Amino acid sequence: MSDLKSYIPMIKFLAKFYGSNTEFILYDTDKKEICHVENSFAESHKVGNKITGVELRFIEDEIYKTKDYLVNYRSFTQDRKKLRSATYFVKDNKNNLKGMLIINFQVKELIEMREFINEMINGPERTEEAKEEHKFFETFDFSFEDLMSSVIQEAVNKYNVPPDRLSMDEKSEIIKALDKKGTFLIKGSVAETARILNCSEVTVYRYIRES
Repeated sequence: MSDLKSYIPMIKFLAKFYGSNTEFILYDTDKKEICHVENSFAESHKVGNKITGVELRFIEDEIYKTKDYLVNYRSFTQDRKKLRSATYFVKDNKNNLKGMLIINFQVKELIEMREFINEMINGPERTEEAKEEHKFFETFDFSFEDLMSSVIQEAVNKYNVPPDRLSMDEKSEIIKALDKKGTFLIKGSVAETARILNCSEVTVYRYIRES
């Protein structure tokens, strides 16, 4: 914990700068609990509370062994407000995980502003594609696995053809785009991608290596 304390003044500084729309959580991964929080978005985000959710999955999957940080992944508050999130892995000089700094930024108002601007530019009539996108963002009863599947499906939908009609080049492009987003850091994502794209897991891994 002594090393983690050195991060607290910086977290306080950043919280003052970014304001109440940005939450900062510092986890002690040895104790698997919160050791500091600024601008808490939830009752469960208090000092002493245990690590849960996607952050616990990051530890279990040992993502920190190959990554120093993850940025710009989607998450939600407990009352289902949309967030853009990032995780920084605090490690010692032997690459052992000691803590995690989580940054959550509320984007609900920005999404509403984007939709308003799009309507002012394009008019109020929504295309079927836009309706499907809206449906995705407004569906809040996702499990973590559901959310992962939806991210994969969203990438496929951009080609406007069923997965079984995608060319191998198109499947390769989808897999490489998902890899850049960090999708394949999550356990089960390769198998789910293979299922949706109707190809083998070996094929998915081959395209990942090529990306």
